[in-house]
Amino acid sequence: MRRFIAGTVTALAVLVSAGCGGGTSTSISTPSAAPTTGAPAPDTPTKAETGDTAKQEAFANALNAIDEDIVHGKAEKAYDRGRNQCDSIKNNPNDRTKLLDFTRQRFTSPDHPEGFPPATVEKILDAVRTHLCPS
Repeated sequence: MRRFIAGTVTALAVLVSAGCGGGTSTSISTPSAAPTTGAPAPDTPTKAETGDTAKQEAFANALNAIDEDIVHGKAEKAYDRGRNQCDSIKNNPNDRTKLLDFTRQRFTSPDHPEGFPPATVEKILDAVRTHLCPS
């Protein structure tokens, strides 16, 4: 039994020294860099993110052209509201009255806590359709 244990310990020592570069001629290849998976590096935006950024910027510019208080310095929040409005458009494609009401409720600001006037709300809805959900 002692001989078996001693042999096992010797075999383990050889394996450990081979893995640690302990002078044996056994070569173990280690990758020099992480394998590529085809995914972009974490700092690189994907096409979808770049597209969303461009959409967000175009949408914010359109809203600011209507009234800067719609975005009031929070482009991402306005974009989220617009994306939510797309769901309403999808669910009520032919009910403009309902869509205008949803738009008025959804797009508020500190100066317009109850929503914007009807003419502005119509322009907001048109901007949502043009920039975020045209189909």
